[in-house]
Amino acid sequence: MDRRELEKIISSLKKLDRKKVLLEQYETAPELVADIVFIAINDIKDKIVADLGCGNGAFALASYLVGAREVHCVEIDRDAIEVALKNFGGRDIKIHNMNVKDFNTRVDTVIMNPPFGYQIPGADRIFIEKALEISDIIYTIHHKGALPYIRKILDERGEIEFEKDYKLNIPYGYSFHKSESRNIDVKMIKIRVKRYG
Repeated sequence: MDRRELEKIISSLKKLDRKKVLLEQYETAPELVADIVFIAINDIKDKIVADLGCGNGAFALASYLVGAREVHCVEIDRDAIEVALKNFGGRDIKIHNMNVKDFNTRVDTVIMNPPFGYQIPGADRIFIEKALEISDIIYTIHHKGALPYIRKILDERGEIEFEKDYKLNIPYGYSFHKSESRNIDVKMIKIRVKRYG
């Protein structure tokens, strides 16, 4: 499967009907999903992968389609899980309807677009902390200004190996939005987790 074909599949996925403000449920654009998955392909193919806060399942499905050995989709919102299940179309992707704090399966790679912490300060930290705990490699998206904060969380536990800038289009979806959509500067970072002893 090539990047263009993957992007086409991801663009056909059902989106979330009822987005929860506090969960900051914004879909990741299909071209970003495809690009990030192909950047991460050596850490996905034949590996155990978790998509934390999987929403409609885009990263989980993309990981499955490029050859992950096992994929875990972790999502607290039952409505989002229903959408992800439809998008998975019966494929063997493990669904975990739970808070990411409670997910304790060891994986090789985490790939995620966590909440940015706009609605609940520190929400992004919960995802980073869990990814550091359960994986060796993390691919994660954060608003560009959060990088110093992320580095502070990593401290001696992880090292940023790669960064790439993107524009994330956030469409109008909540009553407090003032325009149809907004582009925000985000950064995808690859983190290698440091293990001692």
